[in-house]
Amino acid sequence: MLQFLKVENLALIDSVEMECEAGFTAVTGETGAGKSLLMGALALLSGQRADRSMIRDEAEFCEVQAVLFFSDPRRVNEALERQGLEPLENGEMILIRRMQAGGGQRIQINGTVSTLTQLAGVGEAWLELHGPDAPLALFHEAEQIDLLDAFAGNGALRQEFEGIFSRWTDTRKRIEAVEGTAVLSEDEMSFLQSQIDEIRSLSLSEAWVEKLETDFRRVSHAREIDGFFESIEEALTGENGVPERLSEVYRYALKLQELVPEKVSSQVNRLDALLIELSDFVTDLNGLRSILEVDPYEIEEVEENMKRWMGIRRKHGASVETVLAKCAEMEERIAAQGDLEGTLGRLREEEQKLRVEVEEVGRKLTEKRKTEAKPLADKVTDLLKRLGFKRPTFRVDVETTERWSKRGTSVCEYLFSGTAGQGALPLAKVASSGEIARVTLALKTVLAAVDRTAVLVFDEIDANVGGEVGREIGREMVRLSKENQVFTITHLPQVAALADGHFVVRKDQSENDSLVHLEDLSANQDERIDEIARMLGDRRSKTARSHAIEMLGGA
Repeated sequence: MLQFLKVENLALIDSVEMECEAGFTAVTGETGAGKSLLMGALALLSGQRADRSMIRDEAEFCEVQAVLFFSDPRRVNEALERQGLEPLENGEMILIRRMQAGGGQRIQINGTVSTLTQLAGVGEAWLELHGPDAPLALFHEAEQIDLLDAFAGNGALRQEFEGIFSRWTDTRKRIEAVEGTAVLSEDEMSFLQSQIDEIRSLSLSEAWVEKLETDFRRVSHAREIDGFFESIEEALTGENGVPERLSEVYRYALKLQELVPEKVSSQVNRLDALLIELSDFVTDLNGLRSILEVDPYEIEEVEENMKRWMGIRRKHGASVETVLAKCAEMEERIAAQGDLEGTLGRLREEEQKLRVEVEEVGRKLTEKRKTEAKPLADKVTDLLKRLGFKRPTFRVDVETTERWSKRGTSVCEYLFSGTAGQGALPLAKVASSGEIARVTLALKTVLAAVDRTAVLVFDEIDANVGGEVGREIGREMVRLSKENQVFTITHLPQVAALADGHFVVRKDQSENDSLVHLEDLSANQDERIDEIARMLGDRRSKTARSHAIEMLGGA
């Protein structure tokens, strides 16, 4: 869920902050006050592209920050992993996006400087924006089939299919590689074998490379360390060394003691102790040197192994996994030379066997999709009727396809019509954003228990509706908010009155400037009554205020 949002210098916003709670939150305000700037701020955090025109006039930058918390972070962690980022600690995620007026931007995900592509990849896992200018995931074939599978409980079947499909595609690639293999000359065979021998001679593994790097760091400093010991030894035991000079000092001190014993005895005792300490120091230092001493043969071996490993990396890849894969590929090329036709035959036999499995599991998946398509469509249709459509049509068509993918051997398409007598069209061809938003609300409500998108934002979902339909839209958002965090930007008091949290957007205008402010009304019942009464027509009207109190009481 979104816990905190801060926006600076976005369009008409100077600086606003939102402390958000779980459940259903409404954002209201006068027409043109800037309510949809919330959508704009979240769109920036979802990785949508933007330009400098979004930065407030005369400001040097625009910045959006968010703090999110996920009680079940699996979906977000999967997205972070796909983008090469670290998983969440304690379920918390911090996002920052800053755009400079002079050009350029800086993005951070959990303190790590990231790219726009990474931000968008993570955004898909936690946020859905539904409004006039928001790209709707429901338009995409992949999203539609994923939602149908979620409704049908096809998770295990999908996982089984993806595994078989992956093995089948890998086998097809191997067949193509062998088919494209030319007969190698003796020199080419010899060269490949020499590369293989070079790799295999090192017994490569992640653990071996890690130990090699540790040993290399140690032996790299061995000569330097030994040089320091040698210098210390020279100072201690060489001509005019410390012990010899200290002994000379001791002799003179003894002569002084004979002349003035009462003054010098304590100093002589200190010199005695110093000579003993120096002797112990020399002994300990020699012991430490023997411990740290490195066999010259070991140094040579480690340096040679590191040189060979760096050479192999330059030729075949930066990681052990990549190098070993290249080695296996070269070994397969050599092995295939002896029996190209036999290798192709075995691979084709394996491919055919996997194809049968793909078709079989794909058929099961398709049958289950067809079985569950009508119940899903019926539930969505019933809900659409409550959301203001007199005679809606909603259909889920499932068809087999020759364009197999990791999602199966069938595709599906959602079709909708909000008007009696008008044929159902694919969602992408439905013109009204308000209609699409209500279809989305119906789908999300039906799928709330299985859809794991944490934050849903609806803008203009109540366009061109009112009365009881508006109240029903609010009720469905309340139901949906039991499983997701829901925000709605609304003009309907019926919807706003049902929200758990309530923010109002106000625009202050002067002769030279306009600024947007955001106020949290959630804990201020009087101000919330004022805002609902305004939405009803007149905040000063006793009737409107009485109606607002009744609506909030009913909520």
